[in-house]
Amino acid sequence: MSDQIDSTKENITCEQMVAMLSCIGDGIIEVDIYGNITNMNCAAEELTGWTSYDAIGKVFDKIFCVFNAATNEILESPVNLALKAGKAIGLYKHSAIYTKDGEIEYVSTSCSPIILNNVVTGVVVVFRDIMQFKLMEETVRDERNNLKTIFEASPNGKMIMNKQYSIKQINKAYLKELNREFNEVEGKVLGKGVDCPNFSEFGCGNGVKCKSCKVRTNVKRVFDTGTSYIGCITHNTLNINGSEVNEWRKMDFIPINLEDRKSTRLNSSH
Repeated sequence: MSDQIDSTKENITCEQMVAMLSCIGDGIIEVDIYGNITNMNCAAEELTGWTSYDAIGKVFDKIFCVFNAATNEILESPVNLALKAGKAIGLYKHSAIYTKDGEIEYVSTSCSPIILNNVVTGVVVVFRDIMQFKLMEETVRDERNNLKTIFEASPNGKMIMNKQYSIKQINKAYLKELNREFNEVEGKVLGKGVDCPNFSEFGCGNGVKCKSCKVRTNVKRVFDTGTSYIGCITHNTLNINGSEVNEWRKMDFIPINLEDRKSTRLNSSH
């Protein structure tokens, strides 16, 4: 009687486990040590396009052939990688598979050896569809490229600075106005990048006149408040073509996020 009760408990536990795995949203494929599929859940069927009936008994790599979507290079089987490593492993960036119908499916995958009584009996592969994330990445990348094109093509001078007043980007129109090259400006602190006469003597921000510098003042205001300041009139003295030039400019100071870091975009016009 006791043996029957224990057996019933084990059967119930197994049935519950199978039911639970079937309901999980991630695809799960179980593979034996020979690389043959022994089990797969409903999500795995949906993601791969293969039914359990058709897939079980087949070589895993035939059903789940991983390739680099950026290069079309076939990658080593994650099952082999997990068996070699003897621990859980993930896939490389841009990993994808072909479904049964030939569709490309970007996947995030984790593979781990199945160990019973200190013996590796197979591998479990857990994966999910990340196509939506890839599409979002492409959208963000396209938007950044479009913004970069607009930034470079603008007839007005544009510059991007971080909180330390370091010039991260500058467009060709502004370089032409300053009569300087990219390597003389980008990555340099504001005073050095635009060749402010005070910089050589005091450094950027250390001179008496630096305290009244409208550019520095408004950049700081943008970072402090997160607010744009449009149409600010500034008076600057710069070294251009070896001579000090006094000029009045109308400038816009706009907060932006550049690679997840806050920056200030400066639009300038005479």
